[in-house]
Amino acid sequence: MNLNTEAIGTLLGSAGRILGEVNNILGQVSTDTSSVMNVTDLGLECKIPIPGLGKEDMKIVLTGDGKLLKIFNKADDTLLKAYRVAEGFDVKKIKVSALNGLLTVFIPRKQQEKETEIIVG
Repeated sequence: MNLNTEAIGTLLGSAGRILGEVNNILGQVSTDTSSVMNVTDLGLECKIPIPGLGKEDMKIVLTGDGKLLKIFNKADDTLLKAYRVAEGFDVKKIKVSALNGLLTVFIPRKQQEKETEIIVG
């Protein structure tokens, strides 16, 4: 197969653009600020990167039914993150902290009611 130098240059240019795009995509993925969620026996812990924001810069809202947790930027009231809270977690005992650009939300599991044995008399 004979390829002239113009065709080779065009192919190399195309390959360079493709590699540039791949590098750009990988860079975007590696700097993704998505949250990390861990479910343990104690409850649900969610760590959310909040670069440049302190605890005074955020508003956290729990819907009336306790099934949706929303995190807003107070300055412009933009929604940063929203999470559905599954059954089995006690939203009345939620704990939130912010330190070094990381917001930590902990929702403990609901305590299982203990069975009571009833003696027939």
